[in-house]
Amino acid sequence: MYLISFATYVAILFMHIKYGREMLFLWLAISFNFYIPIYIDAQTATGSTHAIEYALFFSAVFNASYIVFFAIIYSVTHSKKTITPISENLRDETRTHNAISAIFLITTVIALISIYATKGTVFNAGWRESKNIPFYLPLIYIYYFSAISIFSSVIIYKKYINAIILFLLSVGFVLAFKSRSLMLPIIFPFIFYYIFIRKSYIKFAVYIVLFLALFFTLQQLRYVGIDDFSIETSTTNIINMISSGEGELSLIDSFYYLIDHGNDVVGFGEGWTISRIIFFYLPTGFLGIKPPDFSYEVWNSYTGIYNVGGSMHPTMYGMFYGNFKSAGSFASIFIACFYLIYFKAKQRFGISSLYLLSSFLSASILVARGSIYNGFVVFMTGILLLAIVRLYVRFTSLK
Repeated sequence: MYLISFATYVAILFMHIKYGREMLFLWLAISFNFYIPIYIDAQTATGSTHAIEYALFFSAVFNASYIVFFAIIYSVTHSKKTITPISENLRDETRTHNAISAIFLITTVIALISIYATKGTVFNAGWRESKNIPFYLPLIYIYYFSAISIFSSVIIYKKYINAIILFLLSVGFVLAFKSRSLMLPIIFPFIFYYIFIRKSYIKFAVYIVLFLALFFTLQQLRYVGIDDFSIETSTTNIINMISSGEGELSLIDSFYYLIDHGNDVVGFGEGWTISRIIFFYLPTGFLGIKPPDFSYEVWNSYTGIYNVGGSMHPTMYGMFYGNFKSAGSFASIFIACFYLIYFKAKQRFGISSLYLLSSFLSASILVARGSIYNGFVVFMTGILLLAIVRLYVRFTSLK
């Protein structure tokens, strides 16, 4: 079953190398949190044999249906070449860059000041404590979008001093919140650029190494704190974590849990995640319309630890299984529509769609690890913010 599932996965990779290459990041991430760990589990007889076999069957059907849905959507959206961008005025594009850079600067400064004002420290506050500042989620979503200003400062406008200032603020932001996903909007646009635009694989390799180094460093800072951090201890912890299949490699364990014990999880098979996406603009629990986050219920049932705000993301496959049971293998249409939204945004914004790259690539990785709702909101917030910035630029340019 592994070979069948993996064959459909490879077919998706080849499809996206030629069509919709931005989606490659999502599917490449799937290899790290699904195909590598499930292969190890199958070889070492770790976990339930039934769960492993069913996870492979589910993923094979999901992948095959995704190929069909994506092919249909791609053929329809690319049948006409007409594009109606908001503006191709280079002066307006410069003002757009400046506005987004200012948004990033203001967002990071407000966040850092808020953490200090609330906790009396910035970098020594626990990652859970940092999440308790006012307007935490809006600041995070704005950050995902506006971090593209670092990329545009370096690659497009060659404003290296500005880029250094913005980068230092981003480092402070990441260290303060101790969230590894906050590195995505900083580094991934460069990785995309050097793979697909410049085709400079040496620089691509450099950014990959940089990303992995920062990823594991931040992981250790999150666990032990800045005061107790040391390279020797962290290296030992990382090696032990990888060899024992912890971290991202362990996300699949919660997928196995859903297969074997899904009926014990509140909200199992009720489509909560998709309902939350449809009503993302409403607060959770509003008039009983928007359900709670299913990943919280997975955490509660899987760990038995309640009332700590923990969430568990059982990979993209596992989250769709948890939402729709076996029928979730055909929920791949939502992932195909994820690309459709991005493509339509590219058409609408023209060259300004560059500023969606950070939020889209970041959202793709979040979706791949099973944080589907958060990924969707990150990207939709990016579209909304870019629309607001473009309206501001157009309005002020008329004066």
